Amino acid sequence: MKQQRETASEVGNEGVSTHFLYPAIRIYTCGEFALERLIPSSVSPVDLPQYKPVPRGEWSHRGPAITMLKVLLCSDDRRASRDMLIEEIWPGKRGSAINSDHALHSAASVLRT
Repeated sequence: MKQQRETASEVGNEGVSTHFLYPAIRIYTCGEFALERLIPSSVSPVDLPQYKPVPRGEWSHRGPAITMLKVLLCSDDRRASRDMLIEEIWPGKRGSAINSDHALHSAASVLRT
């Protein structure tokens, strides 16, 4: 496992890292789907963090990955079978025009970055 390095600005007054107190990204699913990214310099031990909207253009072209994220967010325990993901992301295409294993792996890779 990679070890995280903390700078002095990431450590609060009590020696607790503020870097891990807040999520790096916020996801809004009620109403229009939206993403917000944590502004790292805004995190302090006494103030609430600041978030900046992620422009739609930065993620809208990542259709399969965003669909995968939405499916996982709506699934029990945030889990879904491979077959369910393939059917939701590429309806009616199972075993046909796409290499589903490669395409599913690519979509998951986008979400990890």
